[in-house]
Amino acid sequence: MKNKEKGISRVDTSDTHGYNARVYLKGVMYSKLFSDAKFGSPEKARDQAILWRNEIEKAIGKIRSNHYVSGLRPTNTGVLGVKELTRKYTNKQGRTQEEHVLQVTYKKRRTTVSIRRYGPKKAMKIALKKKKAIEARLGI
Repeated sequence: MKNKEKGISRVDTSDTHGYNARVYLKGVMYSKLFSDAKFGSPEKARDQAILWRNEIEKAIGKIRSNHYVSGLRPTNTGVLGVKELTRKYTNKQGRTQEEHVLQVTYKKRRTTVSIRRYGPKKAMKIALKKKKAIEARLGI
């Protein structure tokens, strides 16, 4: 039986058979195992796991959705969604070069700002403007 429910996973080990339900919100995990033996069948255990997950999400104020949401990537600049990294590229002469850039990432949208071209302070200002523009375009 294929499971496509978010937060519900099948557990089949030598001594455990059932469904594990997990709910994550703000770094806290709520988890519970629903055993096939306790509920009589794998289908009933799965149904109970789904009901429990929905109740917990409602109790903690999480919106019910099967959409997987990833958190913002770790940052080394102190600004969420803006990360400094080294980008490799091939120049017009065919040589590989490296360039330090600020990468702005927000909900699968990504753009970069050159630190070499603008300097660190001006590049950060431009990156923050680009981040705000992406947020405005997405209606956030």
